[in-house]
Amino acid sequence: MQMKSTLVITALLFALAAGQVFSNWNGDHYSILRILFLVVGIASFAVFFMLVMDLTRKDFTKVRGAVLSRNRNQVWVKLDSGKLKSCVIAAEQKPESFAEGRPVELTLGRRSRLVRGIELLNEQA
Repeated sequence: MQMKSTLVITALLFALAAGQVFSNWNGDHYSILRILFLVVGIASFAVFFMLVMDLTRKDFTKVRGAVLSRNRNQVWVKLDSGKLKSCVIAAEQKPESFAEGRPVELTLGRRSRLVRGIELLNEQA
C-alpha cells in the first residue's frame, strides 16, 4: 500500500512540475529542463500507466514463497523463483504469525509486479 500512495503522490508532484515547465517553455534558461521533463515524463507515464492498468483491470498473479525475515510490520519474502519481495502487513494480520520459514502467498500486479497482498498458507501435507 505504501508504494502505491508514493507513486500517486509522485505523479501529482510531477504534474505540478509540468505546469512550471510549460509556463516557462519559451525561456532560454530552461532548455535542459525541457529535456529532463521529456525523459522523466515518458518514464513516469509508463509507471503510472502500469499502476492504473493493474488497479482498474484487477489483473493479479499469485506467487508462493517463504518468509525470510520480519521487522515490525515489514516482511521480506523469498519467492520460489529465488527473488526477494518486500511488503507491509496490516496489524490485523498479526505480524507475530509471520515467523521465518512460514509459507506465504503474495498477490502481485501482473504488469507492475507491486505487492497487493500477503496471506499465510496452512502447513498441511
